[in-house]
Parts: sequence; structure tokens; C-alpha cells
Amino acid sequence: MNSHDKDFPPFFNQILDTASEMVFRYETKYMGTSKRLISEAIVQQKKMEYDDLMETFLDEIFGSDSMVTKKEWIEYVVKKQKWLFNGSSIREKLGYEIIAGE
Repeated sequence: MNSHDKDFPPFFNQILDTASEMVFRYETKYMGTSKRLISEAIVQQKKMEYDDLMETFLDEIFGSDSMVTKKEWIEYVVKKQKWLFNGSSIREKLGYEIIAGE
């Protein structure tokens, strides 16, 4: 893996969108609520933070190296960036604060 892989940003952003934007966009339909907990304006504001989060993510994986092997990539992502595999952790990383019962 290369730290400047041009294909990585769209995939990373899609993972973040799936765990945040998509959840909030469809929550009224699937949760049976009448009002969204997170407004579209807040979602768009958080999307502006994707690049910073991706940069931090990549720094944790690559450090000062520009390349890692596939095996190292998998190991580093699973050990150092496991938040990427949990929707709640992704929303927490993005700074979404949802108080139960609101």
C-alpha cells in the first residue's frame, strides 16, 4: 500500500458516509422517529472533517514510511485503527454527540 494511493480517499469517505450520513438520512424512516437527531447541516459540517481524519488515519498506519506491505496494512489497520470497523466508533471519531432519549 502506498500512502498516496489515489483510490483510497473515495473508499475511506464512503465508509464514513455509510456510518454517519446514511444513518442520519434514513433514521426517520427506519427508526420511526418524526425528527432527525442530527441535522443535514451538521452532517455536511462533519463531512468537511473527513480529510483531516483520513490524514490522521494514514499517519498512524504509515508513520514516516511511504509504503507498507499488504500484510502490514491489514495488521496496522486492525490493531491501530479498529474504530474503522464500528459505526458507533466512526461517529464518535467524527464528534457526533447523540444523547439517548432526545
